[in-house]
Amino acid sequence: MTSKDKSVEDKPKGLRNVLYLGLVSFFTDFSTEMILGVLPTYLVNNLSVSKAILGAIEGSSELTSYVF
Repeated sequence: MTSKDKSVEDKPKGLRNVLYLGLVSFFTDFSTEMILGVLPTYLVNNLSVSKAILGAIEGSSELTSYVF
């Protein structure tokens, strides 16, 4: 057995999967935070949603967050 084979055996087997899941989680969170800043502007300006409906959307979002 060479030293290269031994170093591969010393690493935890699930480390690669944990790193990939961490990267996926990071990019998901990053993209979510980016879109949440411009979503209300897009809804009001481009889709002509009234501010009352926007408030209802935001409120239901917060309510769902608190429930879960």
